[in-house]
Amino acid sequence: MSENSTDTVIIGAGPYGLSLSAHFKHAGIEHTIFGKVMDAWHRMPKGMCLRSPARASSISDPDRLLTLERFHDETGETLGPPVPLESFIRYGHWFAESSEIDVDPRFVTRLERQGGTFVASLEDGETLRAKRVVLAAGAHSFRWTPPEFRALPSDLVSHTGDHDDFSHLAGKEVAVVGIGQMGVEAAALAAENGASVRMIARASHVRWLSRSARLHDSVLSSLLYARSDVGPAGLSRIVSAPALFRQFPSPARRRMVRRCARPAAAAWLIERTRHIPIDKSCKVRALVPFGDRLRVAYEDGLEFEVDHLLLATGYDVDLAAYRFIAPELLKSIRSVRGFPMLRRGMASSVSGLHIVGWPSTWTYGPLMRHVVGTEFTARAVTDRLVAAHAGGRQRVHTEVEPAATG
Repeated sequence: MSENSTDTVIIGAGPYGLSLSAHFKHAGIEHTIFGKVMDAWHRMPKGMCLRSPARASSISDPDRLLTLERFHDETGETLGPPVPLESFIRYGHWFAESSEIDVDPRFVTRLERQGGTFVASLEDGETLRAKRVVLAAGAHSFRWTPPEFRALPSDLVSHTGDHDDFSHLAGKEVAVVGIGQMGVEAAALAAENGASVRMIARASHVRWLSRSARLHDSVLSSLLYARSDVGPAGLSRIVSAPALFRQFPSPARRRMVRRCARPAAAAWLIERTRHIPIDKSCKVRALVPFGDRLRVAYEDGLEFEVDHLLLATGYDVDLAAYRFIAPELLKSIRSVRGFPMLRRGMASSVSGLHIVGWPSTWTYGPLMRHVVGTEFTARAVTDRLVAAHAGGRQRVHTEVEPAATG
């Protein structure tokens, strides 16, 4: 077993990890990035599309040149609307190649802190020591299954995040729990792959993003919505500025995140799902395996059987779900509700440890759940590391330090 060293380790080679690597390379920060390029995106169901438009889905590079639009110009790839998942995955690989990022495809199996530095253990037994670490490990580990479904066999009940293809559902009766973007799109894809589908919703209706689509096409668009395209009219302007968002007190931040994360589906899914029945305002009373099928009973007495239940129940951030973080290190990360509490530059309470993407939502807002958040994140973290190398002098144009971040 050998041990090497580097200044900074990036864990994860999705949009956030790739963007950070491009910015670090430009700034002269020695680093190593681990993971398979766009790994979590490769695990998403075939046929999916991005809810965000192309203009808000480019991975950030230092010169703002490696955009989705340029990728389209050079390759002819379709960008929709909506942007196909497969095209976006190819864009991620093109970004890595164009940036000349040397991604080490090995996975980190354990991250711990020893003697003031970090030690990353790799899947082949090699270890790497680093002064700093950036966690860009994505949201795949945060798949959330409600308690009432957890004891059921996986051949009958699964999370949408467990599938990269729905073709195996052909000819089966399938129920999809959830009517947010993932639930509605999963229902459409399952039906288009030959399944007989019904949707189950606690809400009384699907919240279609038709109104926002119309407003985007109006003269008021630039006033009501930021280019990031995250959040409803008006609030979009606030959440598009993570440094500003960070200055709000915790209760206000929580309300804004909740408002931006309300289950909703893109208007382009309406036609694809018109034929799919929706059981609205329903509460599941019982779930009983019945041979190779599942019996579902609602509180109002209705019962039916399906071959499979797909859970589009979203993601619930909890750093403990990153199994590679050593327990001692995990305990030392100050957090609230599973989210790390972060300072300027996505710095955690552990010196030298930065956490980006979905886990940074609590501090920096819902922009961090989207690819568009790579622009702010990469520049903020790079500024922080450059300042650290320069002996603590901060370049304050990226972020404004608030009085309190509680």
